[in-house]
Amino acid sequence: MKRQNIILLIFGTTIAACTVQKQQQIDRASAPVVTPCVFQNLQPAPSWICNVPVTDIDIQAVGMAEKSAAGINYMKDIARIAALSDLSEKLKVRVDAQLKQCTELTSGDRLLSIDSKKSDIEIVVNKSLGNSPVRKFLVGPEGRIYVLIGLDKLGTKKLIEKSIIEPFKGDLALCQGYKIQK
Repeated sequence: MKRQNIILLIFGTTIAACTVQKQQQIDRASAPVVTPCVFQNLQPAPSWICNVPVTDIDIQAVGMAEKSAAGINYMKDIARIAALSDLSEKLKVRVDAQLKQCTELTSGDRLLSIDSKKSDIEIVVNKSLGNSPVRKFLVGPEGRIYVLIGLDKLGTKKLIEKSIIEPFKGDLALCQGYKIQK
């Protein structure tokens, strides 16, 4: 009897150990892989360099400029332009989503009117973003310059409203019932 108990105890312990080991392997496999943010020379970098969201910024973009003999102000301008271009694309995606919502409320005739205004909307977005301030600025270890540009929730909301309402001034009935999402 004692021999059977000892064998059962060893068998039970072995099964329990295998189960715990298997669970640990599953936990490791399902855990998200966190890649550290690094510069191109593999030195640690602030997380915003890798487009990790920054607190209080709703929509953001990072621009980078290579080291240049033209000087730091030139490099900062190049990095800012790159960030503005990226931010503009991200904002256009949001505006298009809002317009899609608007077109669902309208008829086919009005859909053509919205398509004809797309270039006007793009102009408003680009013109409005020109005043976006640089939120963060950093000279990297290899001499590259990085800038962060972004809009808070209120700024994003106002810019989306302006980008949609301004091109349709003469046709306010086009998107009757249109509301900006909060």
